[in-house]
Amino acid sequence: MAKHLSTNEDPLGEYRGRTALHLSVKIVEAGIIFEPYHAMYLGRELKKAEMALRLGVPYTQDSPLFRVHGPKPRILF
Repeated sequence: MAKHLSTNEDPLGEYRGRTALHLSVKIVEAGIIFEPYHAMYLGRELKKAEMALRLGVPYTQDSPLFRVHGPKPRILF
């Protein structure tokens, strides 16, 4: 389930689907996406939320699913 909220967090819509793909289709069909970049962002976040459900880990929008501890990776070129 995905909730569409205003900038004031007032509910504007609610969409349900079994997978990120199903939710994406319903959101596009609702006609609320006007920017391609926003559509790509939503797709990434919906897929991340789906993965969190499958893995049993908490999901927070705009946050990584896992925190990697340790030294920063080096670029080898």
